[in-house]
Amino acid sequence: MQKTLGARKMGLAGVGALLLLAALPGLCEEFTATVVGITRGDIFEIERDGQRQAVHLFGIVCPDTTESCGRYAEGFARRLVLDKEVRCSVKGETESGQTVVDVIRGSGNTLSALLLKAGLARCDETGASDPALKEREDSARTARKGLWREPSDGGAGPSVPNEDDNRPPPGRGMGRVSCDLRDFWTIVTLEDDGSLEGRIELNDRRRTVTVPTGRYVMRRWGFMRRDATGATWELVGGGTHKGPVVYPNETAEVRFGPPFTAKVEAYNHRAKDGTPYVAVAVSNLGVAGEHYHTLKRNGKRPTAPLVEIFRAGGDAAARGARVSTGTMNYG
Repeated sequence: MQKTLGARKMGLAGVGALLLLAALPGLCEEFTATVVGITRGDIFEIERDGQRQAVHLFGIVCPDTTESCGRYAEGFARRLVLDKEVRCSVKGETESGQTVVDVIRGSGNTLSALLLKAGLARCDETGASDPALKEREDSARTARKGLWREPSDGGAGPSVPNEDDNRPPPGRGMGRVSCDLRDFWTIVTLEDDGSLEGRIELNDRRRTVTVPTGRYVMRRWGFMRRDATGATWELVGGGTHKGPVVYPNETAEVRFGPPFTAKVEAYNHRAKDGTPYVAVAVSNLGVAGEHYHTLKRNGKRPTAPLVEIFRAGGDAAARGARVSTGTMNYG
């Protein structure tokens, strides 16, 4: 299922040059802030006492969001800390004057350590000298997670073959599938035996599931979330999507879900009787390019949203002139 999880083409072999930590008067300062924006897996915007500022995570560098692994890193960070209150420990400044912080979650884990453990970041020069961070990076490299599944980028990191690099087909046996989305499910078939269909379910109690080895194709997928009122929302998608490649005694990661890309398109159509009308189509794509088409609240589709179409351009009166009003069905 994983597409090319490439290291950012920025000379990661020399990432130590990116962060030059300077001694600051308030180097040991700690404060609480809310994460209000995520530019990249390791670059955030935080709000503290009504003031916003950009910060860089301590000890790591994530691939750019133009790379698939960089998008996974950004999505991973969004799920963990966006719009949440976190504890920040100031570590220094970058060469450009950006504050470098450790972002500490309620569990006590730093986000830098979690990104390294997931294989979505590399240690910079300061991180490589931190035993705890280096251990996380080494663990991800050994497990061939995330960007460590890619060949080296100009010599930066190991060259590890994956399913896109002529790795031999999986032999017979059992392996595991994991996903960092809570309450995730998918209907899969084996690529070489379409008659074998199964359902994989993952939740907080079961983070991995044991399955026969092979190359999987995903036919349907979905996950659930609860809102502040206790209502359960389910987002469901489908189609034909390249699934995980499961090798004996290895864990294959399914990286689905947010951040989402939404696209709205309007088309001019005519009914059978010749009456013109406008059709509006909405596409929602997950981080791996998977398509979502159905939304349910407590097992039922919510009320169809109201769609209002206005003329574009012209004077204020024309811009405010409503062309059509209607509802949009889900699915």
